[in-house]
Amino acid sequence: GNLTLGVTASDTDVMNKVSLYLPNAERSFVLCSNNCSPDFQATITGFNPQFANEIAGALRIELIVEDNLGNSAIVDALSVNWQPIQISAVSASRENGVVTVSWSGNSALERYNLYAATALGITAENAIELDNGIQQLAINGTAAQFTDADPSKNYHLLVTGINNGGESGKSNPYIIS
Repeated sequence: GNLTLGVTASDTDVMNKVSLYLPNAERSFVLCSNNCSPDFQATITGFNPQFANEIAGALRIELIVEDNLGNSAIVDALSVNWQPIQISAVSASRENGVVTVSWSGNSALERYNLYAATALGITAENAIELDNGIQQLAINGTAAQFTDADPSKNYHLLVTGINNGGESGKSNPYIIS
């Protein structure tokens, strides 16, 4: 599921940027930019590698510091055996202008979010920006419905879960014709 990370970086020179880097996914998460304090500290809660397309198993998280000349260095790293929370058995149907979506519950999750759009590449971050994009948040249960805005197009669906660490699990993308 989600990770909580305590980060400390210090330097006598000016730190221009402090970031976390996931080498498997080749993705950076900037924690501070443009003249960070010489003794930078942060607690990151709800950090979910799954949303960077990481997969279960060995996960390496690197702490990268960049100085004001643009020189970057790995100053620390953490390796963990990370296991994502999964949402499975997503199914959907269309009838009379309504799309009904259901999924299997997961005891590690308290509520669910549903994202849908008629465009490819749906994520929790971009759903409402895509064609016919919708989001239904904090669903208390394992089913939801929404109006079928364009019955001639496929809908791309994504279900995510919420627990005390934030948005924690996600389904595989699902397409309904």
